[in-house]
Amino acid sequence: MSPNEFSILRVLAGGDHMTVRQVAEHLRNSEEYAKYICVKMVNRGLLEECVDDSGKKPRRAYRLTPRSWGIMADIWRGMEGNLRRRVARFRRVAGIIEERADRLGEASLEVSADRLGEMASLDASDEEGGAVGQQSGSR
Repeated sequence: MSPNEFSILRVLAGGDHMTVRQVAEHLRNSEEYAKYICVKMVNRGLLEECVDDSGKKPRRAYRLTPRSWGIMADIWRGMEGNLRRRVARFRRVAGIIEERADRLGEASLEVSADRLGEMASLDASDEEGGAVGQQSGSR
């Protein structure tokens, strides 16, 4: 199935039917090309002709066949399965990232606590050394 054929099926799945002009506008192509691709899809059982009588005069239009509805359903089920697998993978990766971030956070807290302890002991030794130095300097 070509990208244009899939595009036609997708847009028709959201509505009732489309005229050749509407198909051409959707594809951003000529009406001749739209008619060519629609006839080709009719011959393959993907579209069926119908009449659009919403205007002043009836016009040829196209709608999905039961076969094309089945194809679209299969495509959507496949996309849903793919999306479910991707979401599950994302959740696994997010769990791993969260676990590693927790470990890094704990390690960071341990390092911070150790550094605070070192700084406190340095401050204490500076104070002792400064007090000794002041005592010896005041004599």
